[in-house]
Amino acid sequence: MFDAGLPAGEIPLALLGFNLGLEVGQLGVIAAAGLSFVAIRSVLPTGWRSNRAIPAYIIGSLAAFWVIERTLAAFGVVI
Repeated sequence: MFDAGLPAGEIPLALLGFNLGLEVGQLGVIAAAGLSFVAIRSVLPTGWRSNRAIPAYIIGSLAAFWVIERTLAAFGVVI
C-alpha cells in the first residue's frame, strides 16, 4: 500500500495520537482567543461594547465571499 515508516500494527495508534494532538491544539487556540477577547473587552470603552453587530457582519461578509469564490472555482470560473 504505502510506507508510513511504521510497522502496520502501529499505524492506528500513531493516527490516534496525531488526531488527539490536533484536537488539543485547537482547544488551545480557542482558549487563547477567548482569553484575548476577555482581556480586550475589559479595556474597551463602554460605547464600543454596545456595537456587537459589526464583527458579525465582517465575519459573515468574509464567509459569503469565500463560499462564492470556492463555488465558482469548483465550476471552473476564474475571478
